[in-house]
Amino acid sequence: MKLTATWSKKQICIVFYSILFSLLLTFLMISGFFQTKVDLQWTNFQWVHRVGTNLWGMYAPHFHVGKRIDYPPLYPILLSTLQGWLRPGLVWYTSSNAWFVFLAYVSIRFWPIVFQIANGWLIFRFCGQNLRAAALGLALVLLPALTFNTIIWGQIDSALIFFTLAAALLLKHDKVRFSAILLGLGCLMKFQVLYFVPLFIAETWLKHGWRRTLDGVFYGFLTIYVGWFPFSLYNFDFLLPFTMTFKAFGEYSHLLMGGFNVWGASFYGRQPNIQMNQTFFGTFTYNQANLLLIALILFFLGVAYWLRQQKLMTFDMWSAGLIYTLAIFMLTGAQHERYQLIMMPFLFLLLLTKSTTHWVGDWVRWQCFGLLILFNEFTVWIQLEYHVFGSAKQAAQFYQWGSLINVSLSLILLLWFLWAHYRQHVLIANSESTAGQLKRMVTRLKMWWVRKNKG
Repeated sequence: MKLTATWSKKQICIVFYSILFSLLLTFLMISGFFQTKVDLQWTNFQWVHRVGTNLWGMYAPHFHVGKRIDYPPLYPILLSTLQGWLRPGLVWYTSSNAWFVFLAYVSIRFWPIVFQIANGWLIFRFCGQNLRAAALGLALVLLPALTFNTIIWGQIDSALIFFTLAAALLLKHDKVRFSAILLGLGCLMKFQVLYFVPLFIAETWLKHGWRRTLDGVFYGFLTIYVGWFPFSLYNFDFLLPFTMTFKAFGEYSHLLMGGFNVWGASFYGRQPNIQMNQTFFGTFTYNQANLLLIALILFFLGVAYWLRQQKLMTFDMWSAGLIYTLAIFMLTGAQHERYQLIMMPFLFLLLLTKSTTHWVGDWVRWQCFGLLILFNEFTVWIQLEYHVFGSAKQAAQFYQWGSLINVSLSLILLLWFLWAHYRQHVLIANSESTAGQLKRMVTRLKMWWVRKNKG
C-alpha cells in the first residue's frame, strides 16, 4: 500500500520551527564542551570584561581594561547582554566551577548560533514557506563550514551571512530603504559587510536610478552613524566610525593571515612573515598593492554593470556577488581563512534561482564549495589551537599547499557553477523562444482556418 500525505502550510511551519528550535538547543549544548583558546579566550572573553566595565568608553584610547576592541559596537554590546546574570562565568572562564565554565562557553557562542538559526528562518520566510524552502533553510543551518565557524570557533560570520542575505532579498523585492538599513546594521556587526556596499549600490543604481540609490545610501549611512553616535559623543570624536573602520582594515600587519588565497600560494613557502609595509616592487609596498587590487576589483565591477546597463552583458546580482566576493578573498591580502564565507550568501541565492530539475548537480556544487571553505577553516584552526607543526618552515609549506589546493579548486568550482547557471538560462531562453514560435504557429493556423470557413 502506497502512503501519500499532503502537508498544509501550517503543518510545514510547525515542523520547521520545531526543528529549528531543537537545533538551537542542540548547538548551544554542544558548544559548551568546546572550551577552546583561539579567539574566545584571547579576544571574546576579554571584550566582555571591557564592555561590562565601561560600555560607552570601550573605544576610549585611555581605557585599558581587557583587550582593545577592533569590531563595530553591535557585536560587543550583544556579547555583554549576558554580563548581568552570568558575569562570574563570562569573565572568569578559568573558574574551578565546571558549570560556570560550561555556561561561559555556551553564552559566548550564543549570538553566533542564534544568527545561524536565523539564516534558516530567513530562507524559509522569503522563499514560500513550503517543503522546498524548509529543506533549503535547514541545509544552510547545517552547512558544515558555518556550523564549525559558530559552534567550535565561536565566530560571528553567521551574522555577516544573515544581514547580507536579508539585504539582498529585500533589494530583490524592491525594498531599497529597508535593504540599506539592514546593510547598515550589518556594518555595525562586522566591518567586512562594507565589501558588499559597492555591489548593492551598483544593483540599485541599475534597477532604480540615482534618486533611490542616494536614498538608500542616506538611510544606510544614517543607520551606521546612529549606532556609533553614543561612542562618538563619549569620546568627543565624531569621526570615530571612520577612524575605527580604517584602523580595522589596517589592523593586521601581516600580508598572510591564514586565508588560503593567491598570496598564500605564492609566498608562504619562502617567506612566511611578510609585513604589509614591506616593499613589493621598488618603493611600492604590499599595502599599496592591496589597495590597488581592491580598486581594480571595484573598477571591473563598475565596468560589468555598465556593460549590463548597455545590454552588452547579461548576469544577475547573485553571479556578480559570487565572482566579486571570491575575487576579494582570493586576490587581496590580510584575509583570514573564515572570510571565504562571505561568498556563501551569493552561492546560496544563486542556488535558489535554479529549477528543481537541476537540483542534484546544483546541490553537489554548492556542497563542494562549503566543504572547501571548511577545509580552509579547520586546518588553520587546528594549527592555531594545537600548534601541529613544530617549525615555521613546516607551517609555511602547509599553508602554501593549502592555498594551492583552495585556489585551484575554488576556480574550478566557480567556473563549473557559473557554466551550469549559464546553460540553464540558455535552455530556458530557448524553451521560451520555442514556446513563442509554437504559439505564433497555432495562431496562424487558427486565422487560416477562420478565413477558410468564411470563404
